[in-house]
Amino acid sequence: MIYMNAFVYIVYELILEVLPHKLSRTLDKWPYRDIPGHLLTIFFSILGALSVYGICFILTKSRLYSTIGSLFLITSPLWNANSHFITVDIPLSALCALTVFILMYILEKKKEITVQHMIVFGILIGFTASAKYNGAVIASAVIAAIVFRIRPLMHGIKLLTICGIFAIATFLVINPFILINFRTFIQDFLYASNLVAIGHPGFTVTAFHHHLSKSLYLGLRSGLILLSVFGVMIITKSSKLKIYSKLAILGFPFVYLMILLRTKMTFHRYALPMIPFLAVLAAYALFKIGQYIKNHYHGNQQFLIILTLSVVILLVLGVNTYQSLRHNIVLQKTATRIILGYLFSENNKEISGLKIGAGNYCMNFLGFSAKKEIMSWVRNSEVDITNDYNIIVLDSFTHDRYITDENMQLQIDFLNFSGGRSITISPYNKNKIAVPFSPMSMYSPYYPDLPFRIKPGPYIEIYFADPQLGQTFAQTLTRKGIDNTSSYIERGYYFGMFSKEGSGAGKKSLSDKAKKINQKFIKLFQKRKSGTL
Repeated sequence: MIYMNAFVYIVYELILEVLPHKLSRTLDKWPYRDIPGHLLTIFFSILGALSVYGICFILTKSRLYSTIGSLFLITSPLWNANSHFITVDIPLSALCALTVFILMYILEKKKEITVQHMIVFGILIGFTASAKYNGAVIASAVIAAIVFRIRPLMHGIKLLTICGIFAIATFLVINPFILINFRTFIQDFLYASNLVAIGHPGFTVTAFHHHLSKSLYLGLRSGLILLSVFGVMIITKSSKLKIYSKLAILGFPFVYLMILLRTKMTFHRYALPMIPFLAVLAAYALFKIGQYIKNHYHGNQQFLIILTLSVVILLVLGVNTYQSLRHNIVLQKTATRIILGYLFSENNKEISGLKIGAGNYCMNFLGFSAKKEIMSWVRNSEVDITNDYNIIVLDSFTHDRYITDENMQLQIDFLNFSGGRSITISPYNKNKIAVPFSPMSMYSPYYPDLPFRIKPGPYIEIYFADPQLGQTFAQTLTRKGIDNTSSYIERGYYFGMFSKEGSGAGKKSLSDKAKKINQKFIKLFQKRKSGTL
């Protein structure tokens, strides 16, 4: 996907070269420069929806239920949110769905599986794996289906070997850097694999069912999850579907789920490749329920049952559609980090020469060229910040993990800020303490904090040692008509959590187990940095 994005941007650069200079300069800046990447993501998002339609149609032969399956995917809050990112997750998920659609089409429509078909499967597997390495898991569906479809078995193994050769070749053609710098590839791959196995500070799974109870639940909600489980039961017991067709549709989500449940990272997007398949299974279950009603009920009774079922499905779609639209509406608002950047740029002269501390997720918005003036705390598990700063910027994306993760702690000495002021730039319509932690909102507004949001971005508190400077900053926002809260530092949310004088959650003592986990992460990061991994 890196190379596909690169190609799209090469074309974009060529277009800019032939445009008038003024227009070219405008289109070369954010947000216009992001448009090509977004269009590519949208293309794969649509491809995912079409693939779901195709799989559903093969299973049901019904345009209605195939459309419903696509709607289940399109309205999924997780699918909708990730469709706004220039990342690999939507392309990966769409390619997984496309591969299974083509696999099922060939299995159902062709009497004989040929070498040409296996070459197509190989190219699809290689392309999917190149989007993101865990896309190689899609091979499980192809292998399982082919093994049970082709006889004799040795012939099937020969065809799978051809498939494997083309998969590897495609993968290497799309990812030539693996051959150019194999050592770096292995180091990065091992680092990523180990990180998934041990977790990431602030985003480590605490329960094995996290991606079931959080990622998939928030991705489709309980109604569709239950319906998809029913769909699995129906497909498993079906006598009309061949075993290879069952394996084609169930093989990948089953294997991927087993891997997903072993993942120690909390990021919801890891569950995204399963969403198209759950949408298919839910639509198929609904189709079978509809068939049962038509065969066993008649007249007014049938009408009332179908009407009730339709209302329920519309409610399920309505809830997901509302959540997705809510996300899209909030995303259009001015983000808090944009406001932060404006605030510091407007007061650039007043802060010249001051020492400023900020976290990873806000420091690049402060407008400084000398990053030594800005301290990042995100990579450390036990941090004790000294009091020699003039301004400290604390934000929820960087610092909430020190509150929610029992394996992390942060203490800040606010002695230098005695008598100072703080400014709060909040994306919420409620007090911060009433808003639940939402890891996914680091990317765009998402549950569980979405109902409390009025704008995207992190919750930000800026602490000033000089109260007059704090007042000047607050007046800048007020003149611009931007909501903010200015008060004594003791009233700040993060002051209560992290100050040495307070007793907040960020000050908790780390257990021996937590320290061991942190040491693993630090060693892993150091090995990668030194090139010894």
